Amino acid sequence: MELLRGRAADTLVYHDVDGDGRVSAGELGEAALQWHAVEHRARAVEETRAGGWESAEAEAAAVAAVERRYEPLQNRDRSHSAAEETALRNEL
Repeated sequence: MELLRGRAADTLVYHDVDGDGRVSAGELGEAALQWHAVEHRARAVEETRAGGWESAEAEAAAVAAVERRYEPLQNRDRSHSAAEETALRNEL
């Protein structure tokens, strides 16, 4: 039972971005989007690597291009435009 309480507390802290002791619908939605983006990105990288590339350099360049597509959701420093983030959110 103590293990479950610990996991529940960890989950609350992880999702409670503003530290108010509660997980809002917005905080939960943002966490779900982040998880989905990571899963989607991993699948896209895996599919890209399976592409039968002519060279390791070509494969690395293709993987790097896939990684760059997900930067608007991974880097929360807001160096990307809101339009880029919205477009990727809609795709996911």
